[in-house]
Amino acid sequence: ASRELKAAVVREALARFADVRLGPELVVEPVGDPATGEPLDWLGWRTRGTLSVDAAGRAGMRAERSHEVVVGPGCPQLHAALAPLGLFQRRWEPGSRVGFVAPTGGAPLRFEAGHAPAEPVTELAVGASWRVAPDGFWQVHPGAAGALVQHVAAMLGPRPGERLVDLYAGVGLFGLSLSRLVGSDAQGQSLAVTLVEGDRRASELAAVNAGDLPVTVVRAPVDRWVARPGALAGTDLVVLDPPRVGAGAGVVGALAAARPRAVAYVACDPVALARDVATFQVQGYRLEHVVALDLFPATHHVECVALLVTADAAAGGVLGGGLASLGRR
Repeated sequence: ASRELKAAVVREALARFADVRLGPELVVEPVGDPATGEPLDWLGWRTRGTLSVDAAGRAGMRAERSHEVVVGPGCPQLHAALAPLGLFQRRWEPGSRVGFVAPTGGAPLRFEAGHAPAEPVTELAVGASWRVAPDGFWQVHPGAAGALVQHVAAMLGPRPGERLVDLYAGVGLFGLSLSRLVGSDAQGQSLAVTLVEGDRRASELAAVNAGDLPVTVVRAPVDRWVARPGALAGTDLVVLDPPRVGAGAGVVGALAAARPRAVAYVACDPVALARDVATFQVQGYRLEHVVALDLFPATHHVECVALLVTADAAAGGVLGGGLASLGRR
């Protein structure tokens, strides 16, 4: 029932802000735990986050719109891999905040928020390992990264010889996962993938994750980079994964002016997505396909992946594309 409600929210946002009418074919898909095969469609899915500590040194969550710390025996959203940390059993410095992460490629960690260990943790997804800062951005649901890459790849259908730009690239999940499918030479090495990320630590780790792949990692605010003359010249495919506020008219306008054949938009807020879709439509693009994923069960949040193509693009053959070769190593 919660997924039905979320689907209704996505439909309403697209209808209200982008005049796109979707019917019951839009559903919110549950996502399981790739390590165990268990469904994670209600509780036990969160692998990273921050707790607050009350005056007695007990960890808990802040009440909605409040600094009050609500203390309990635990949090049913937390993944079972976090249990050894004893987050709710031990005492902490009163008034502090406690960060935690259970990476899919290593042991769980706890640390004082704002003072995370410098050594990155290892996440496993799409047949590869990824170095991520303990307090950096990575999807909190263990099945999220793989599911998102699968949908992005299927929507874009990358072809050898195409140029791909990954905007708000983080540690490189999308761009590096797709890098062997575009712009390849005879050895399958990518020649035409650019990752753009404004955060210093994330861009450094994107370069680490790229290893010997001949991709370009750019540390720059996305809105400034896309405005540079020629930055997007010759771009065929774009992965757009902006923060919750969306990409905005400036970024969308610059992308539309470059006329890539397809844009895969990963959105954590359906209203921001709908507003940007409306801007794309004014610029000559149309919403070709959208999927919704329940990556934050038992909350109001819903993640969407949308495919935007030029208005005159043929509908046939846009979707699809093999996923077997996505692993980077």
